[in-house]
This record gives sequence, structure tokens and C-alpha cells, in this order.
Amino acid sequence: MNDNNLPIAYYRFSSHSQNEASIEQQRELAHQWADAYGLTIVKEYEDAAISGTTDARPGFRLMLSEVAKVRPHMLIMWKTDRLGRDKYVLAMAKKTIREAGCEIHLLAENIPTDGPEAVLIEGLMDSMAEYYSRQLS
Repeated sequence: MNDNNLPIAYYRFSSHSQNEASIEQQRELAHQWADAYGLTIVKEYEDAAISGTTDARPGFRLMLSEVAKVRPHMLIMWKTDRLGRDKYVLAMAKKTIREAGCEIHLLAENIPTDGPEAVLIEGLMDSMAEYYSRQLS
């Protein structure tokens, strides 16, 4: 893990569901959380009204291309499904992010980050995000 205190943030809103947090709501929550911990978000990425089932999202692709250069300590997101709703896209993205020494912090989901239960719960959350998307279509 990188030992700097530089967080980045990613926000995504899908027009498929009206009960999801907007990008502005996600941004506000991320900044409130960062401020509470004395952190300043150094870079923000966003994709508006683009499904998480695809990796063809400009903000998502830019973030993945820059994470190794920026080398942030952490990626702040509202929920795991903001990163994607396809378990293969999620696996690839999380691998890229973690290989850059960046931990993933979810504001609305308290998922353990260490131990076997963390791997199991993360896998379940990723599968649930994909299942939810399939139910929408």
C-alpha cells in the first residue's frame, strides 16, 4: 500500500434506477468522509448515466490508466457497484487499482479488508451487483 495520504474518488450514476445516489450526492459524501479524516481528494473521476455492466466508461478508463501514475493511497467510492456491475470488469479493475498500491474504501458498505472473510464478502458483493443488473434488463 502507498504510504501517502492522497485519495482519489470515483462516482457513477446509472439512469436505470432512480433510487441511486447522484454523482453530486456521492461527491458530497466522499468529501465529507475525507474531510473527517483530514484527507484531500486529489483527483475525481465520474461517469454519468452509464451502465456499470460495461467498461466503456470514459471516467472509469481514465482512472484505471492513471492510477499507477498517481499512486494514491486510496480510492473512495459510494458502493462497490459504482465501480461496475460485471464481476469480470470488477475483478480486472480491482486488480489494477490494488497493484498500484491503492486500497478501496466504500462509504456505504462496511466490508472487511483483510482475511478470508474479506475475499468471500467482496466476491458476494460483486456477484450481487451483477445479479441486480441482470434483473433490471
